[in-house]
Amino acid sequence: MSYSFKLFFCALKYSNMGITKIFLQYFILYYMLQILRLDKRILYLQIKMKH
Repeated sequence: MSYSFKLFFCALKYSNMGITKIFLQYFILYYMLQILRLDKRILYLQIKMKH
């Protein structure tokens, strides 16, 4: 299990505090950025292969 998921489960444990919302927002942003980065890389490779 990756480090980020350990943090995520810790956040879920302490969900009665307001921390979980911050954690969830952070993780959603982080994973969205990762996905966008992958998309850009794939697009870049496709453009490279066409030329």
